[in-house]
Amino acid sequence: MILTFQTPQDMTKNGPYIFPTVNVTKIEKINSTLLQIHIPSFPTGEGSVIKVTIWLVKPIGNTHYVLYATYDQGSIKIIIPRPLNWSDAFINFWNTFWIPIFLIASGITTLCGFIIYRYIIRRRESMRQIAEISRVISKSNRAYESVSEILYDILTVREDLSKDPLSINWLFMLARWQNTEGKMRLQLFKNNIIDYIDVNNFLEKMQTHSKKANESGGFPAYYGAKPGDTDAKTRRDDLEKINKEILDGCGHYLFDIDWTKYK
Repeated sequence: MILTFQTPQDMTKNGPYIFPTVNVTKIEKINSTLLQIHIPSFPTGEGSVIKVTIWLVKPIGNTHYVLYATYDQGSIKIIIPRPLNWSDAFINFWNTFWIPIFLIASGITTLCGFIIYRYIIRRRESMRQIAEISRVISKSNRAYESVSEILYDILTVREDLSKDPLSINWLFMLARWQNTEGKMRLQLFKNNIIDYIDVNNFLEKMQTHSKKANESGGFPAYYGAKPGDTDAKTRRDDLEKINKEILDGCGHYLFDIDWTKYK
């Protein structure tokens, strides 16, 4: 039998390496890509092995070796696949599984984008509310000096709450009232005890609402701005309810008190 190997590229000069379990009479390199092995006969039965290791000068992609076996009764041709290296294996894997990989990657990217978007929205909302609280506090450092200032602040609070049900601008009015001494409060109303009691009761309700918010973690928490806050909607609903009571109070005291007598 004559075994003829055809390689896809030139063989190295120091190859091939042949390990036979049968008698080999001749090993011949016909050229750089053809190798012949002459075997006079095979013993009867199974177990005959000829192991051939061939090295190429420049191994290339997914190519094949061709083996011709010529014997007395004819010949046969066999194509031997070359073992895949890591790059070929990766290409085959990608060509097979690129669609599920693409879908999984798209899903992960979308999920990450949604999480980042939610975080940015919550962060912006939190910073906006903190900035609003800081602005409110800066406006509330001084005490009231006249009833007209109280009237103006009630009108401002009413307008803010009409535009934004979650506004907390009423805090500055509460702070200014707290910064006004007790005797001065009554003097502002020219000792009109009924009007004084009405306004004071109104602002005491604000104080109650403020304490309730602080017990819940402060106004940023009331807005549901804390990361991981699962009760955001409940907190916002509570704040809307509080602000609705304050808005109704503004309307009530604007029309129930004769403010013209304090001009």
